[in-house]
Amino acid sequence: MSRTMAAAAFDALTSGATFQSRSRTITEADIVNFAGLSGDYVELHVSEEHAARSRYGRRIAHGALIFSVSTGLSAQMDLINDIVDAFVGVDHLRFIEPVYIGDTLTVTKRVLERKDLANDRGLLVFDTKVLNQNKKIVLAYVDKLLVRRQPSRRAADSELAQRVIQSYRPDGPFMVLQANELQEIYQRYRLDPRTCRSAIFAVESLAHFLQDGVKGLFDSLNLTKDRFVLSVGEGNGAPSRLLAKLVGCRVVGVDISPLQIANAREVAALHGVEHLVEYVQQNATVLDLGERRFDAAYCNETMCHWDDKPAAISRIVKHLKPKSLLGINDWLKGRRGTLDDAHDAVPCFRDLYQPDIWRQLSLSEMCRLLEEAGLSVLRAEDLSDFVDRGLKRRLHELERLPQDTEPVRRAVQYYRVMIATHFDYLSYGRVIAQAP
Repeated sequence: MSRTMAAAAFDALTSGATFQSRSRTITEADIVNFAGLSGDYVELHVSEEHAARSRYGRRIAHGALIFSVSTGLSAQMDLINDIVDAFVGVDHLRFIEPVYIGDTLTVTKRVLERKDLANDRGLLVFDTKVLNQNKKIVLAYVDKLLVRRQPSRRAADSELAQRVIQSYRPDGPFMVLQANELQEIYQRYRLDPRTCRSAIFAVESLAHFLQDGVKGLFDSLNLTKDRFVLSVGEGNGAPSRLLAKLVGCRVVGVDISPLQIANAREVAALHGVEHLVEYVQQNATVLDLGERRFDAAYCNETMCHWDDKPAAISRIVKHLKPKSLLGINDWLKGRRGTLDDAHDAVPCFRDLYQPDIWRQLSLSEMCRLLEEAGLSVLRAEDLSDFVDRGLKRRLHELERLPQDTEPVRRAVQYYRVMIATHFDYLSYGRVIAQAP
């Protein structure tokens, strides 16, 4: 099945995966401009009178123009933009059908091969096809691209990352609603996603801290409109969208899941904040945003999945300006252990998540970890009672709704199971720390 996926990491692009671009209509201006740029003034392209006497009956677009448009549409998919190093070459290039002024084109790309070249490089081979509005293939080729891979750490790290990605996919047991599904819900319940109503955040995110808890995290960071903020472990983008609407500041959200990143970008447009939020697919342990430095950073309900927390925190600190604040809302250990222990102890919990993805700490362990990274802990709070009360209220609200839609039924089931893990296998905390 064709899917549009943004910023897909090398390891997430499996053989046979297929992606589809948005569409683009070829105009007379495209042809005229390309003729001027390339110097190709062949009359089939630029003379209506000449083209009328040809086998085509009217002007056609340059083949090289259509190839160029296909590379542009491919880039707009944002499939590998963040990791590509080189366009290696093209094989089996075939111009199959003419393209006329007014034709609308779409690109499909299927992964033919994924080859490891070195510890930090890989080769991706795509079967690329360009289709017109009648679904006829007008151009086909095989393209090869050299990409950067995330440097391999331990094999266990990679396996953990893949389990986390699988747990938060749109078609998985944890409910991740896509843009089209959210639009239906907005319309059904007359919700305007451009507002800051708590119902919007609740619909889009199953974040346990809910909107009040996430807003409390933002308030603790003293954020203003001129701040440049980093979010690591952004998920589907709900926290950054809320922050952009509440404060109006710019946010860069990083997440390991290419599917979550794709969804975040699409939904940002529904909220009208696409000019304020940017989403990047990376693993927190190898976070690299170049020379960019941020006025503040936050991690909302994500560190509980990180295996190498010292490495991730070190990367975050590297991107913070001196004395900047880092805020963390996170899932912590319970009295009897972590959510890995709940996998067998709590009925139905195993239906929600992949096994062995939990790396929860206690509040004191988290504070010690931050201090070892050179941060000064300003405040640490146990918010388990606050979150427990909030989720029970949210469950009660959902149970009062008609149970005739899949999102409502799944949300009710999710909250019932997660509330059952509270205190024994799951507690909650917030830490505010300052960079050196």
